[in-house]
Amino acid sequence: MCSRALAFLLGILIAVGYAIDVKIRPEKSSVELEVGAQLSLLCKVEGLADTDKPGITWSRHSGLPIRDTVEVARLDSHTLALVINRTIARDSGVYSCMAVSDNETASKSIDVHVFGHGEPDSIFLEHGVQKNVKIPSLVEGKSVDLSCELKTGSNQFITTWSRNDIMLDKDSVRDNLNWGLLKGGAVLRIKNYNPSTDSGRYDCGVAPKDPLAEVTWRTFYLGPQKEDRSGFSLCRKVCQDTCNNVIVNHRRN
Repeated sequence: MCSRALAFLLGILIAVGYAIDVKIRPEKSSVELEVGAQLSLLCKVEGLADTDKPGITWSRHSGLPIRDTVEVARLDSHTLALVINRTIARDSGVYSCMAVSDNETASKSIDVHVFGHGEPDSIFLEHGVQKNVKIPSLVEGKSVDLSCELKTGSNQFITTWSRNDIMLDKDSVRDNLNWGLLKGGAVLRIKNYNPSTDSGRYDCGVAPKDPLAEVTWRTFYLGPQKEDRSGFSLCRKVCQDTCNNVIVNHRRN
């Protein structure tokens, strides 16, 4: 009788000790983000032996976003990450992580709110009417796209780029192996993001080929930024004037 009782208690202890559980980090019921920020969620499965490899999946009630800025990656046997760079308002929703091991299942959910709907008069395809897009957190080694693509398409528009007040022409972008221009120059892609070399301020100027049209500017801030007390620096004004001249000359040609 004693041995049976001990075996029964041991079975209970083993079952309790290895009960599957799911934790989402950050450990909150909801997360609020501005459009353009990075969403980073970690799903951690607990209560299993180190040698166990449970099945882990991320889902959303309306389906996970399908874009090249969305990545699901397994960090170890018990952890699955979901990262969305440059979030948009449509990324809002209830995200759930489910884990399955043997015949046990466990799940956890988090409500994500992304604020900043694009207004009807926004000419840009992404980030709405934001003139300043801040992306403070990026995954090192991943790619990030800075988009000045227009809703009407970019074929009839001229786009120029600058970084930290230095104009970027096609040659300088081509010489940097980690940079590339896509969609007619409307998107600047930074590959293998390195915060020590790629963080900073990027400006894009977009204008129709009509010589009388004005240039529309948008600024991207990658990584943590020091406070700019000057508001609109002289260097930045000179750089944008230079880019404006490039656009004017392009129109004439």
